[in-house]
Amino acid sequence: MPIKSNDLRKGDFVLMRDGASAQIDDNGRGNIRAAIVWGERGSIYVWDVESPRIDLTKAQLKARALARAAGF
Repeated sequence: MPIKSNDLRKGDFVLMRDGASAQIDDNGRGNIRAAIVWGERGSIYVWDVESPRIDLTKAQLKARALARAAGF
């Protein structure tokens, strides 16, 4: 069952599309979330989360297309 990106909360564990696991490190909203990946704190895009499945909004789909076009 897909969830919205704003439903991810601090402490939630997610699986990234590249196979890495991450722990959400903020209670923020939006496309970019703070997370701990491989023991280091950094930023992740919500569309790179594999599990739990994220239901992206139209604005997030557009942002993902722009980010991919820019090489991210």
